[in-house]
Amino acid sequence: MKKTTLDLTTIGLFVAGLFYFYWATLNSLHDQWVQVSANYSHGYLLVAVSLYLFYEARTQQSLSNNYRLWQLFTLPLAISSLFWLFADIVQIQLIQQLAILAVCFFFLAMLFGIEGAKQAIFPAGLVILAIPVWSYIVGILQFMTVVVCSLGLSILDIPAHIYDNYVQLPAGLIHVANSCSGLNFFLIAVSLGAIQAELNYHRLSRKVLLILIATGIGLLSNWIRVFSLVVIGHVTNMQSSLMTSHFWHGWILFAIAMVLLFYISIKLRDEPPETIKSDTEKSSVKPINGEPSIATLALLLAFCGPLLALWLSAGQAELSTAKFPSQADEWELQVVNNAEWNPDFQSADFKKTLLITKNHQRAYLYFYSYINQEQGKELIYYENKISDENWTERNQQLKAVNQVPYYQSILKSKNNIDQKLVTYWYQIGDIPTTSGVKAKWLQLKNFFKGRSDVALVAIAIDCGLSCDTETELSQQLIPMVAELYRNSMQFNQ
Repeated sequence: MKKTTLDLTTIGLFVAGLFYFYWATLNSLHDQWVQVSANYSHGYLLVAVSLYLFYEARTQQSLSNNYRLWQLFTLPLAISSLFWLFADIVQIQLIQQLAILAVCFFFLAMLFGIEGAKQAIFPAGLVILAIPVWSYIVGILQFMTVVVCSLGLSILDIPAHIYDNYVQLPAGLIHVANSCSGLNFFLIAVSLGAIQAELNYHRLSRKVLLILIATGIGLLSNWIRVFSLVVIGHVTNMQSSLMTSHFWHGWILFAIAMVLLFYISIKLRDEPPETIKSDTEKSSVKPINGEPSIATLALLLAFCGPLLALWLSAGQAELSTAKFPSQADEWELQVVNNAEWNPDFQSADFKKTLLITKNHQRAYLYFYSYINQEQGKELIYYENKISDENWTERNQQLKAVNQVPYYQSILKSKNNIDQKLVTYWYQIGDIPTTSGVKAKWLQLKNFFKGRSDVALVAIAIDCGLSCDTETELSQQLIPMVAELYRNSMQFNQ
């Protein structure tokens, strides 16, 4: 096989495999990157710049075509793909996104050897600035913005009361919301500073210095933006149109800040060492490792996670029937379609509500099962709540009876008339738990045992001003309900 043909075939198969096996994860990044004015709308641009920088690095004649030590990257490549599999099983999207980036990096490292790995470090690091891991610092950026506003108002002697993320002025209240954190300005400023440093700087110390300056300018531009809006609100008695629409206000200030950044980058630019040849001395792009066996191994390792998932999925148990008896422990069971209250858990594959009665006692049982989970259609999900906006949850307690841990809360309706005692837990296969982290871990273990079913199990009992009697009743019901679920859910292997 000709060298050029092998190169194109290997890269083509890898790109095709990325889209085929990792499509759901790539699509989740696409959704983030196409949102106009969102924090990660620069994603596609960073990917394009990263590919260009890697391409340029491969054309440098001064770098030898050295494939040595490619064996070092075989295990990290396999681990990256398997990490994606584990994150996919437990539906942790962020880890899936980071794992794909690691797969791409170690795949290139296997093909191009140690020199290729060095050349790919910066492009891969640049793409990290487009992955939503940075959303976790929004709270920190908000806090810093509020502190700066507080200091500025004190200096200008403007009366204000600041609490949480709110600025109370004599003329009105201003909320420093998540969008006021300046995460988008922070990420774009760091990205531009990093690209400038990589393209025009040679010494590592100067590169780091420019990136730090870019970070500071990005933060400063947002602080000025938010503080200026607070001052405008005070001066105009909250009547300025900027109080309701300040999109361009922020971007104009940011553009001015970037002019300052580019000016500083020019002043700090260093001269290339004598060992670095001029840009005119370039050769064609260095080919990949010439061994077809290495290319084949790299492809197999890059997709070993999804391939293992396909193999294991074929042996997963599927829900065949869910037969509940008409009686259990002297309790009469009746399936109901409409209940006054239902857990606010979305997109369950199987929902069953039972009314159980004995003498003058009654309770509702809820079984919400997820057989085939995917992103947004999962048991442990931030939008899933035990009650909707029509009920207020209070007095939540964590308890256990007969090795069944459970949460117990009192729900009060908005009209303050109805009150319910709600007991609930997660059922992961045959194991009950109340911990979201433990639930994820159990999902991973059960997947390799051929079980992927998980469920919310809940008991609701109407109660008056005091729920003491209902609390005792719920404790009596919990072992029976747990056993009822395990015996009623039948799976085909």
